[in-house]
Amino acid sequence: MAALGPVFHAALVPGVVAIGGLTMGSDPIAMATSLTSAGSKQPVRWFSVRKEAKGHGQNKLVEGSVEPGEAVAVVDDVCTSGSSTVKAIEAARAFGLRVAQVIVLVNRQQSDGMANIQNAAGAGVPVTAIFTKADVKQRWQELRG
Repeated sequence: MAALGPVFHAALVPGVVAIGGLTMGSDPIAMATSLTSAGSKQPVRWFSVRKEAKGHGQNKLVEGSVEPGEAVAVVDDVCTSGSSTVKAIEAARAFGLRVAQVIVLVNRQQSDGMANIQNAAGAGVPVTAIFTKADVKQRWQELRG
């Protein structure tokens, strides 16, 4: 988590005030980024999207320090088909958040995942990956010698 926060914080577009995504994959990224951002020029809060609403309480899918109308970054740990990230985008928008950016840690380069996310995010929303499967494989090979 100590490495994730600074990397994701540096990748945020201006105007993003909160970061989060579908629980559990996005939670460490969102929390680490929020912690890293404290005292910076772009402090961000974190939120989490439940896989399904609880059957009691406020019955919300989106939990955390966010308000409708705010610009957020949706994040995920891995992208294969993109379905969990798309679900988070849809839930964030249904809550009233403005998805300004999508970032995944590792794009597995399978099942048109990033294209699926881009289609859900829309043409004006940047969708990026910190690493690709090819990047990780190349670095692993370099380290093996």
